[in-house]
Amino acid sequence: MGTRAVTYVIEDGMTHIASYTYSDGYPDGYGLLLMNFLTNTKNVKLLRERMRNVKDVSKELDALKTNDFNDRWFDNYIESHPEFSYFGGMDFFEDVIGSDYVTYRMFSGDPRGEDWTYVIDFDSNTFETYRGLSHTPPDKGERFYDGETVDEDRWYPPKLMCIFSLDDLPSNMEYIEKTEEKYY
Repeated sequence: MGTRAVTYVIEDGMTHIASYTYSDGYPDGYGLLLMNFLTNTKNVKLLRERMRNVKDVSKELDALKTNDFNDRWFDNYIESHPEFSYFGGMDFFEDVIGSDYVTYRMFSGDPRGEDWTYVIDFDSNTFETYRGLSHTPPDKGERFYDGETVDEDRWYPPKLMCIFSLDDLPSNMEYIEKTEEKYY
């Protein structure tokens, strides 16, 4: 299913990873996979250690665009350079913890147009879930609050659905109930 999601990994006030996934971004799909990945303390430790070894290749890929840009330029390039093919999803995070060095294209867009946004914040030791494509502004003080401005499509920034400590993540059912309770 084409439900887009962005996952940010933050530490020391910096975004080290901004990973984009194109499908099944709902909390009961990708969100649940991500949360279950984080319930394994070894995964969290390795992600924290290795996230600084993840290289954003956005500038290199953008430099390949030419005046005769077409929709296939990226696909053609990826066919010959599969190491640049990461867009996100759980395969990306599995590779981050399983490799010394990973390349990917960092998401640099506006998350307000994405279906879901997830944040792993090592500074506050939290896992956060946000609903994008919202016609309701986030509350003042929320991470993505920007003064209640809307974009040209009348979308507000992502709105907080739930936040959990990485040390006390909920059961799958509790997580789904928390996100559905505010979504529907």
